[in-house]
Amino acid sequence: MSASVSVALLDRSYGDERTYAAASIVKVSILAALLDEGRPLSARERELAGAMIVRSDNDAATALWEAIGGAAGLDAMHERLGLTQTRAESAWGLTRTTARDQLTLIRAVFGGPYPYLRYLMRQAADGLGTGGCRPRAGSGR
Repeated sequence: MSASVSVALLDRSYGDERTYAAASIVKVSILAALLDEGRPLSARERELAGAMIVRSDNDAATALWEAIGGAAGLDAMHERLGLTQTRAESAWGLTRTTARDQLTLIRAVFGGPYPYLRYLMRQAADGLGTGGCRPRAGSGR
């Protein structure tokens, strides 16, 4: 038997505008920014994108972060998508975001022109990768 599940939670006691370090979830934004450049990805960029999203590879994220122009490129993409409280920092993992902005991002990814990003996210969620979305044995997550 298989099932699809979708969950969203709003806990007003915590606050949907409270910022936190995005850490690896910013990798979705990095790839969205690269895809927004309106050109086909090179073979190397596709390889890095797969490693970044499916395996949560930090070196791949850094390479693509540099390819989009770092913090300025990421902030420009966030502005285009309407993420009003998310701010990139000097290192991609230190980007500050809110729960509300992350919901805005996910709506854009799943409702917009990002089929390759959705494909990679499905691979990660299906457990084809070794990091990112699936808890690892003994990781405590």
